[in-house]
Amino acid sequence: MNEIYRIFFLFLASLVVASFAHRPVLVFARRYRFYDNPSGRKLQRRPIPLLGGLVVFVGLTSGLALSWVFHDMTGIIPLYVATAVMLVLGTIDDAKDIRPSLRARSLAVCMASSSLMMQMSARTS
Repeated sequence: MNEIYRIFFLFLASLVVASFAHRPVLVFARRYRFYDNPSGRKLQRRPIPLLGGLVVFVGLTSGLALSWVFHDMTGIIPLYVATAVMLVLGTIDDAKDIRPSLRARSLAVCMASSSLMMQMSARTS
């Protein structure tokens, strides 16, 4: 299979999975009242359900899982773990408003550690 078709197939599969995951995540967020309420730094006029990042993460996960069919993707695991940490951090930030300095430091640590782990896994391969 041509490489561009593989990439398109993975993108399409991720999009379909994320589309199907959207409704259950939205129902869950509404049932347990995970809302982003309007405030001084928020632009929305009414509460918005949280957990949209979870839908994106589910789509990303499905794409990465399917990509293992075509390629060995063990080198990308540190990036995936960093993405999971950022999902948790972003969800907590939406719900509790983490200070920007703490958020920036946490994201910098995630990026630096995932970069280091990817370099280390590339050397062992």
